[in-house]
Amino acid sequence: MKKILLVSGCSFTDKNFISDHHPEMNTDWRKWPEILAKKLDMDLINVAKCGAGNEYIYSSLVDKIITTDNIGLIISAWSQVHRKDWKKKNKWFNNAET
Repeated sequence: MKKILLVSGCSFTDKNFISDHHPEMNTDWRKWPEILAKKLDMDLINVAKCGAGNEYIYSSLVDKIITTDNIGLIISAWSQVHRKDWKKKNKWFNNAET
């Protein structure tokens, strides 16, 4: 059984990244977490979200740590300090979405 690479962050880490400036651009290339997991021969859990702030990044990692066994490495790709996150009825929102 492979160890798990657990990552969270903002758009630079989000597998489903879409460019705000060029929404028509094809962004289906492999992002750094996928490349690193392959290089380290680990399974990947990526909970990153475009626009996420540090509250989401921290909380999403803690939530996964509590419920996941066999974690080998955790990486928090911290975001910009001005980003704010809040959770309402189990759904995350951030000031990038408003």
